[in-house]
Amino acid sequence: MPNSNLKTLIIEFTIYGVLVTIYALAALRWVSQPLNQLFNTNIYAYAFVGLVLIIAQCSVLERITSFILERFDLHNSE
Repeated sequence: MPNSNLKTLIIEFTIYGVLVTIYALAALRWVSQPLNQLFNTNIYAYAFVGLVLIIAQCSVLERITSFILERFDLHNSE
């Protein structure tokens, strides 16, 4: 079933790409200014917040992608 695995991978990448684009636009709009101020005032806090945001983004986007794939029965769990 390599063909179905490839189809699932393409669908997952597409969904994830759309979600990352939405996240990036939202981050540019609402988070960039506070992060810039934090960078200028406390570099260590900025680094910590940046790491937390990276981990949170990864976790949330993975869960949303998995939910969408399971909701539409597109996930291959062989």
